[in-house]
Amino acid sequence: MLSSSLLLVHGSLSDRTQWAPLRRALRRLGVAASAYDREPPRPTGEHPPTFAPDIAELRCQLGGLGSRVVVGASYGGAVALAHALEHPSELEALVLVEPTLLGLLPVPEQAQPLSEPIDDVALADFCDAMAGQGTWERSSERSRQELRAMAPALAEESRRLVAFRPLPEALAGLRVPTLVATAGRSPAYFREIAARLERVLPDARRVHYQDAGHDLPVSHARELAEALAAFLR
Repeated sequence: MLSSSLLLVHGSLSDRTQWAPLRRALRRLGVAASAYDREPPRPTGEHPPTFAPDIAELRCQLGGLGSRVVVGASYGGAVALAHALEHPSELEALVLVEPTLLGLLPVPEQAQPLSEPIDDVALADFCDAMAGQGTWERSSERSRQELRAMAPALAEESRRLVAFRPLPEALAGLRVPTLVATAGRSPAYFREIAARLERVLPDARRVHYQDAGHDLPVSHARELAEALAAFLR
């Protein structure tokens, strides 16, 4: 299947360095992968907010690299799916690593944007939920300062995630081969989202890592790289 390199789209409170372990593991398997730093989202005045700025940025990266396979994690996974729904002809394959598709939850109305301002308590709760209990406590003050600087972007990302509710018929019409990866130690709603994608996408398969958390591209880089390489053959 693979005729070009992979483009990797990182999640919230992160940058392209999130993908370094996976890129190394993929390189050992002969798979080329590129990553970029997403532009920090800012309010655009749209009501409701959309992924339009993220998709435009992603398409620019795809065009520059000639890539036709997108791998998105968490928020990046939601952006990747939104792009695929709007521009399916631009992709050969799609990989969603625990995508934060809150609109696919059984009661999407319960999902609410993060309250602002996002203080240290909220950041600690978010980091611990996404990367494991105690993550914030173990972080250096320098790392905490970097996360605090990302808080406004996180708030806008949460608004876009809550507003994104793809229609079932749109998902059912997406013919792009899709791999969905989940982890056993991350919040349960990620597995609910993945189960929904499995049911509704016409060409989807799933890999699950029971002993991994939401940071599985880092903690399980080798295993995920092997799954990607097998999927893309």
